[in-house]
Amino acid sequence: MKISLITLSLNSEQNILRTLNSVKSQRNNKIEYLIFDGASKDKTVDLIKKFKPKKSIFISKKDRGMYFALNEAIKKSTGDVIGILHSDDIFYNKNIINNVLKTFNKTGANIIYGDIKYVNSNLKVFRNWTANSKKFANKMLLSSDYLKIIKTGWMPPHTGFFFKKELILRRKLFNTKYSISSDYDFMIRLILNPKSKVYYLPKYIALMQLGGKSTLLGNIIKKSCEDYKIIKNNN
Repeated sequence: MKISLITLSLNSEQNILRTLNSVKSQRNNKIEYLIFDGASKDKTVDLIKKFKPKKSIFISKKDRGMYFALNEAIKKSTGDVIGILHSDDIFYNKNIINNVLKTFNKTGANIIYGDIKYVNSNLKVFRNWTANSKKFANKMLLSSDYLKIIKTGWMPPHTGFFFKKELILRRKLFNTKYSISSDYDFMIRLILNPKSKVYYLPKYIALMQLGGKSTLLGNIIKKSCEDYKIIKNNN
């Protein structure tokens, strides 16, 4: 089983090397790494060209936003499983991808998610995000089992979320009309797909840096409005 990891970058010179090295250090040789840069104007492109992993696809061009770039990367990917690691984030340890792929093989799941840690730029932990309760842990559950908690507003962390590409071949990708919350919409639609077999792996997957687009104070109102539309559109 092969996994496609996607990293988006834009003027990410301060943190991109940590992300690249995090992928390089994974103890797995079946990683296809797609790095899509939005035409950075700092040293990001030079750093990626110099330090990117050998098995990687790198494209730098002006795009129409983060979710447009994610869709382009997914379309170009050839892995059975897709995961997203943003340019400010790193994997929790060197065995994450091995453990995730082993869990896919062992369980037959087509969606796996786990826990994350929120950190600052110095990797100091601010919050441990436990993605779900113990009753969901290490169990194969269906979309119907998740409907109730999704209706309460629950969502898994997108950095700790992996899915089989076959789930989206005939379904919409990220909805680009949302500029901040499209990952929320995407995961709702994926989890509630009647074909979904969802497995919660209660292990830390990644360190996610605070300060992303959705966590900035000026965007909170906009995000809340998008969330409301997503909740309404998904019933």
